[in-house]
Amino acid sequence: MIHDITYVTNCFYCGEKYGTGSKRRTTDHVIPSSKGGSNRKSNRLFCCSACNGEKGNMMPIEFMHYTQSLIDKHRSNVFAMPMLKLKLQAAKKLVAYTKDIKEALMSPKNIIVKDGKRLYYDIYGICYKAELTEFYPVENYS
Repeated sequence: MIHDITYVTNCFYCGEKYGTGSKRRTTDHVIPSSKGGSNRKSNRLFCCSACNGEKGNMMPIEFMHYTQSLIDKHRSNVFAMPMLKLKLQAAKKLVAYTKDIKEALMSPKNIIVKDGKRLYYDIYGICYKAELTEFYPVENYS
């Protein structure tokens, strides 16, 4: 699971303590709601509103590439670099987390075919459908 007691007081992405305004605590969806992400605890984490807004509706792999491009672009900015590296590390954690989920889902024992679609069930009985190389939670699929 992504959650750790540290993230109750500090942002998952930038590591800064929560405060007010752009540093207030918000909930981010690992797999964005707009891309089929569920509202379950396993798909949510705490982060500051600035980082949540920056990630927007990017998938973890997209956010990782985006953060890497910022690092490449701002290499000479010694003030921005530490925070960018923290964000990249957090993005890599999310990519590994979603990869672990995907590997578990692709296990043959979790696959069923219904209405011509390949569906995968995780250990909690959450149903996912496969589209190309990504996976998306399916709400209320019976």
